[in-house]
Amino acid sequence: MFALDVASADLGLTLSGIEIANTFNLTIASYDNVSFSVSNQDSSSTGIAFSDDGTKMYMIGRDSGDVYQYSLTEPFDISTASYDSVFYSFTSEIGIPEGLVFNGDGTKLFVCDRDSASIYQCSLTTSFDISTLSYDSISFDISGQETSPYDVEFSNDGTKMYVCGNSSAQVHQYTLTSGFDLNTASYDSVSLGLSDLEDFPSPRGLEFNNEGTTLYVLDKSSDSIGEYVLGTDFDISTATFDNNDFNTLSSQDGESEDIVFSPDGTKLYLLGRSTDSIYQYSTGEIFNYFPTSTNHTAVTSASINTEFWADINSMTADDVANDGAVYYAVSTDDRTTWKIIDDTEGERAIVRNNGGTWEVNDASDYGTETWVAASENDEFYALEEAVETSTASFSVGFGDADTWSYDSVSFDVSNQDGQPRGIEFNDDGTKLYMIGNGSDSVYQYTLSTAFDLSTASYDSISFDASSQDTSVSDIRFNNDGSKMYIVGESSVSVHQYSLSTAFDLSTASYDSVSFSLSGQDTVPFGIAFNSDGTKMYMVGAVGDSVYEYVLSTAFDLSSASYNNISFSVSAQESLPSGVTFNTDGTKMYIVGLSNDSIHQYSLITAFDLSTASYDNLSFSVAGQDGDPTGITFNNQGTKVYMTGYGTDSVYQYTSAQFFSTNRMDATQLDAVSDANHFTLGDDLDLAITLFMADGNTDSPTSDGVAINYDANVVNQGAVLGTDYEWDKPTNDTVRITALSDENFKVRVV
Repeated sequence: MFALDVASADLGLTLSGIEIANTFNLTIASYDNVSFSVSNQDSSSTGIAFSDDGTKMYMIGRDSGDVYQYSLTEPFDISTASYDSVFYSFTSEIGIPEGLVFNGDGTKLFVCDRDSASIYQCSLTTSFDISTLSYDSISFDISGQETSPYDVEFSNDGTKMYVCGNSSAQVHQYTLTSGFDLNTASYDSVSLGLSDLEDFPSPRGLEFNNEGTTLYVLDKSSDSIGEYVLGTDFDISTATFDNNDFNTLSSQDGESEDIVFSPDGTKLYLLGRSTDSIYQYSTGEIFNYFPTSTNHTAVTSASINTEFWADINSMTADDVANDGAVYYAVSTDDRTTWKIIDDTEGERAIVRNNGGTWEVNDASDYGTETWVAASENDEFYALEEAVETSTASFSVGFGDADTWSYDSVSFDVSNQDGQPRGIEFNDDGTKLYMIGNGSDSVYQYTLSTAFDLSTASYDSISFDASSQDTSVSDIRFNNDGSKMYIVGESSVSVHQYSLSTAFDLSTASYDSVSFSLSGQDTVPFGIAFNSDGTKMYMVGAVGDSVYEYVLSTAFDLSSASYNNISFSVSAQESLPSGVTFNTDGTKMYIVGLSNDSIHQYSLITAFDLSTASYDNLSFSVAGQDGDPTGITFNNQGTKVYMTGYGTDSVYQYTSAQFFSTNRMDATQLDAVSDANHFTLGDDLDLAITLFMADGNTDSPTSDGVAINYDANVVNQGAVLGTDYEWDKPTNDTVRITALSDENFKVRVV
């Protein structure tokens, strides 16, 4: 089930589960209640198509003789479509344009002309960009088979073409000796009669599934889609009617003109001519199934040649198992002994082959060995069992609030503002920002050690926001620091600013963009965004609630709207003053002035307030300040920071939760970055064990495991002047040139 791909010193882990695809399925098709009108472009639309990534949509119209281009901000979601004001006119080439289709990479477009009974070929110099389209002066006459064609379709490689039409009520098949080149097209003398469907006299659209094993035919007179199964891929001479049609299209439009599927077959789109609209349907889903409550191990299929390696000096693991965990082991002796890493005590052998028997170290401490036979004498089973018996301790960010502790570290900001309200960091924790209600300004500080308040100092840089609000209360940035957001009580709005240099307040300017919050609360205290900027949250002191907003364009307040979702925190706090989330949006934290505590909440669906509930967990900050206002975390969630309005200071706390565990996982491995070197022999094997917890529904992901190493000797046997030369073609580059035909690798350190 799991495979480990190995290339040189980079180990790419591929975790693949059991993919279950239920797509291109008309029996479960349902209307999404989503449509998009194209009537402003043409009142007699006849054909539609999409780009391969679903970010562009195209419609061709009979009245104008033009093809029009649209953009979708969410791929294949036509509710996000808008007209690009881009079109190409076929009036000089085509009399009655009907269907259209692109080749795979969007560099060719083919249009069906009912007037001349021909297919026309065009080229695009930029893929899927109609503004770069031109007619190739190439067409193919199909009048010998169909005098009233309505749609054209191709096989994946463009070596087969298919046309359907009204006069013959058939689908005709053609061969192109050069894919997608009409100059090489010829008729196969193969056709598919549609008489199996007695009410299918008016075929309008053609579509295949990805493999070419199923053909779908749209009929206008019955507003139905018929399904044919092909015994040989893309060969309609082997087609049989599946007696499986989708006949509810008339509920959306009584004049069906064209259909198209999304590439994965989960969406179907219908073009209706009576309404000149495109309608979206769901036709299936794809998901991966991963076993739960069990270990699954992947091991390198062949050892890596480390003849010229001295050791491993770092290993970075980016594997994520969602609600499970990923564990690592390495072997440097041809899989006789396996080892894992402990962040303080070095290497520990956990599995070894002892005279043909696989054994597991059952000792509770790293420094000792107690060998027992694995429950099953198999390498994989032994590895899985070994990670269950190894002992280690580690910390995890965003630990439960009742486990937090004060670091006895604070930073006085009274010299800048006596009424601090909100705080924020830049992305790497080397900059801190405080917003003050006394001067209605934002102040910038530098931290010589990232996220360590004890190293903070004022930059003598501030930004005055009083022109927008005279009672500011919180500050946030977008992810890259090019945008800043300030919420204020006097304007009851959030205001948006641009920074020409990321996270540099001296380059900030007002965008003249704001968003009113008055419809939800008249005293907004705190704001937050989700991880990608498509949602914003405000906590208000009048309604004692958190309110959720959506932004159709990420981090753009001009696209914000209230989505009528709120969550009351009044049972915990009657004067909430700050709000923030953990990285994945499954936890929310509220700080308030009445209880002087930080309260923790869980969200079943990430960043969805409608799924929030109180965890009955809180952390008191009263010992530091009786008027807490702002709250934020460091990137890892191991530190939390609070703004104290009463003491004019920012306070630092440890929010990590420490565990003693029976496994060494990716969080630990990343944290220590494998500071303990492995001394290597001539080969290396890597094992990754995936543990799936009960109830897991999310697929694990992996960006791979990168291993860095030191070469045993600098030249590794290559001789300067004999095997290679080096020179400096420019001041900032070094060139190494091989002097022999052999291939050799160069490592730059």
